[in-house]
Amino acid sequence: MDTRRNFVAVKTKEKCDCEKKNSDPDAKVGVQRNKANQNKFFIGYRKHSIVCPTPSGPIVLLSIILPPDTSDVNVLLPLLEKLKQIGDLKVEYLAADLGYFSAEHQEVAQVEYNVAVVTDFKKNTLIPETCSPEGKPECEAGHELIWDGFDRKTYTSWFNGEENKCMSCPLQTTCDKQFSFSFKETPFFYGPVPQGSKPQNQMLHFRKQVELAFAHESN
Repeated sequence: MDTRRNFVAVKTKEKCDCEKKNSDPDAKVGVQRNKANQNKFFIGYRKHSIVCPTPSGPIVLLSIILPPDTSDVNVLLPLLEKLKQIGDLKVEYLAADLGYFSAEHQEVAQVEYNVAVVTDFKKNTLIPETCSPEGKPECEAGHELIWDGFDRKTYTSWFNGEENKCMSCPLQTTCDKQFSFSFKETPFFYGPVPQGSKPQNQMLHFRKQVELAFAHESN
């Protein structure tokens, strides 16, 4: 899932001091990333798209076009609603950048649409005490836990202790060696795709490829 700019032409007469006019009167001014020889602002829209990997390369499943001043975080749920209207299409995982980062919306996506939104987390995100600084769940002894699955009925992530570390741990006699965490309490860290896991890395890598492809298309 990513966004790209849609420009509109700006018309003006040669040797004229009159005000420039857009070819689309509904277009608005948006902000884009600063690049060499490129204006910070643009006139047009933003297209938000859900993209799917295929053997032939990424393909766009659906898109919605909105004013450029629309915050990305407010686009996630409308996109999922559009996706829901396509009856024969089933999407269980959706990788997105930090512009779509919202605990509330990630919970709604999972509970109401059965879609796991996969993102990294922001530097100022409050990390649970049961997680490492990288967002990976740990046991009381500080050992990284092994993910054992996600229960979509109870919205619970399950983790196990690593056997080799458990055998030498001084807490082994009082430890159940199995841990459960509520997705609804901390969606960023206890969802169907754990932080730092191989599936998450693969999904975010694909999203980065889509971002680069969109950037190339816009230039």
